[in-house]
Amino acid sequence: MKIASRYFRFTCIACFFINSIFCLSKEDDAPEISIQSQHIPSVCDSKTRDGDILISHYQGFVIIDDQTRFIDSSYERGITFNFRLGSERVMQGFNQGFNNMCLGEKRQILIPPELAYGEGGIPHTIPPNSNLIFDIELVEINPHETETYFID
Repeated sequence: MKIASRYFRFTCIACFFINSIFCLSKEDDAPEISIQSQHIPSVCDSKTRDGDILISHYQGFVIIDDQTRFIDSSYERGITFNFRLGSERVMQGFNQGFNNMCLGEKRQILIPPELAYGEGGIPHTIPPNSNLIFDIELVEINPHETETYFID
């Protein structure tokens, strides 16, 4: 399983960099994330949309010198990460990554620095201008709930 996961991460990184090379000539293109679906439920009665409160899990990794390094996991914390889709209180890469997602769906998203922590990074955790990889899972969709944040 670890070998497959490493191969998948390598493939995501390679696709991201190849895509970046071809997009260099398009100056007015907004940055986008790369999404790889890992599990799509056979039945999808509703998809996420802006304003929904999402109950989710994630594992996060930062790419440093072509290596992935673990940074955080809601699974390890034993608590879900809850946020309002479209909110400015989460990185824009999360808003794009969870958009139009089915309940129970799992994705791996590659977030460029412009949609993550940018030039500032997070001292001692995420270097400036870092690409991030997140394995995300949508646990619940609540259109009319109060949002709660668990990221430090």
